[in-house]
Amino acid sequence: MKKLFAASLLVLLSWQYGYSSELNISLSNAGDLINQVDLNTLDEVEKLTISGDINGTDVLVIRKMVNLREIDLSNANIVSGGMAYYDIYSTDNNAIGDYMFSGMNIQHIAIPESATHIKTYAFSECSNLTDISFPNKIYSIGDYAFYGCKAIKKISVPPSIKNIGFRTFYECENLTEVIIADNEESITMGTPFESCPIISLYIGRDIQYSGFYKAPFKDIATLKNVSLSDKVTYIGVSFFYGCSSLETIDIPNSVDRIFDSAFRGCESLKSVCLPNSLTTVLPYTFYGCSSLQAVKMPNSIMSIGNYAFTDCQSLTSVNLPDSLTSIGDYAFSGCSLTSINIPSNKTIKIGAKAFEGNKTTTISIPNNVTSIGDLAFANCNNLKDVILEDGENYLNFPVGSISFGEESDNVNCFSNCPLETLYIGRNLYGSKIWNTPTLTNVTIGESVTSLPRYAFENCTGLTSISLPSGITAISECAFWGCNNLKAIYLPENITAMYYGAFYGCESLTSITIPASVTVIGGRAFDGCHNLISVFSLAPTPPTITSDTFDEATEKNATLYVPIESKNLYMISPHWENFFNIEETDLSSINGVQIDNDNTIQSVYSVNGRKLNVSDTSVLPKGVYIINGKKRLIK
Repeated sequence: MKKLFAASLLVLLSWQYGYSSELNISLSNAGDLINQVDLNTLDEVEKLTISGDINGTDVLVIRKMVNLREIDLSNANIVSGGMAYYDIYSTDNNAIGDYMFSGMNIQHIAIPESATHIKTYAFSECSNLTDISFPNKIYSIGDYAFYGCKAIKKISVPPSIKNIGFRTFYECENLTEVIIADNEESITMGTPFESCPIISLYIGRDIQYSGFYKAPFKDIATLKNVSLSDKVTYIGVSFFYGCSSLETIDIPNSVDRIFDSAFRGCESLKSVCLPNSLTTVLPYTFYGCSSLQAVKMPNSIMSIGNYAFTDCQSLTSVNLPDSLTSIGDYAFSGCSLTSINIPSNKTIKIGAKAFEGNKTTTISIPNNVTSIGDLAFANCNNLKDVILEDGENYLNFPVGSISFGEESDNVNCFSNCPLETLYIGRNLYGSKIWNTPTLTNVTIGESVTSLPRYAFENCTGLTSISLPSGITAISECAFWGCNNLKAIYLPENITAMYYGAFYGCESLTSITIPASVTVIGGRAFDGCHNLISVFSLAPTPPTITSDTFDEATEKNATLYVPIESKNLYMISPHWENFFNIEETDLSSINGVQIDNDNTIQSVYSVNGRKLNVSDTSVLPKGVYIINGKKRLIK
């Protein structure tokens, strides 16, 4: 008679609620569910509502309801005790336990309002579970808790949850939307969304995790829409690494830190506006964002880290803020910047390969820049004009290994750039700085007092150069291998020319050595096979070595010396090797030699400095006052 009544009740309930079998049970004692249901009809139950305390024995009964679709436990309390409901697992107070509903066919569940945490694999492989709502007391969700819940499309994480474990939603293959509710306190995660096709994401608070490979949204290639609330204060390391579909993101001003590799490999990211609270763009932040076209940097940015924008191939312009003090190694390497405007307000260091491979045609280095790293502008295939602005402090360039006249480490900041025009406005420290065959026009400012070693080595396009009056020495190998150099102006107060200064300058036919020179190093004019005139203005012969001049010069060139100085030169070590020594009036000669007969009366630069040249063909490109008239030399 009781079984008939229960069956009739089930039929009545199914008619009312649309289920073929529905149970609504209130338990007075935990473990009593087994006594309130017909065990023979458990497979007919599709909807179950329970209030009161439940333990492991009750859960075991629920798991026997193989066709159960909906569970309402909102008014139930899970307590410890009872039988093991799955393998060795039984219940703990207020916990959705390990494997508690794993593998069941439920579509919806209302978790007990008193529950505080969800344990490992609690709902794993509930492939029909379409939605889940978390009560306000839940603070933790364990590893793999919803693993394989293929029907879930949206997850809303309430403010109460403080921790979500490892692969919590692993392989939820229809989960496209995630909302993490606002909270002043952070939440800790352990890659809960791995293998989830999330498209839309809202983050309402800071997210903590254990490191580079544990970023919760790393490598989610489907992620396209991201919103951050003003509760978010930082974006963690590799946070969106590999999110290749992410196109735009609005970063609120509450964010004051964006950590390494945060957007690395976001290939679809087109624009980004960095918040005013940010002071540093850390290494690799936007590395490989190949679609990035626009970056807005606030005036708070002080440094750009190594590789920060490397291989951002679509980035054609960027506003470097006045607050900037350093640009790291490879910072903009592989970008397509058509102009580079380095701010002049703060002291700046430019790292190695910082702008390698960009498309700028001109670069101006302001006088606040203190150092430029190895190959900083290498392979900028359009770069033709470089201006090193006037300044009092040294500009430091790399120093490669030196092996006189031979190959050494390639640290040339402008390697493989088709440079044509160069202005040097301050002293430089380094070696092998230019080494650029295409360089044809060099102007050196009056504030320059020295040249670095190997300064213009192998600048085979250089035909003439005028050195300012402040230069007192020609450094080692300064013009080594400049085989097309035809004319050079040496200032009156120069005192020394060091080893290999003009080695291999085959086109030099005449050289005037100012009277102030006291020493000329070995091989200084070795390989200058076409020298036919050497004017030494010093009455007392400068000290030279046996190989300062080569044998061809000593045999074929005429050495012109001041009147009454011939005998001194004829007995002076190594000067005596010249076959032809002649005394002449050298009082009007001052350091310029031209190897042709086309003369002019007077030449002045636009700043009023007289240039001792007699042929306009040796003048670098620019505007001059020639014979009293302004002329443009192209």
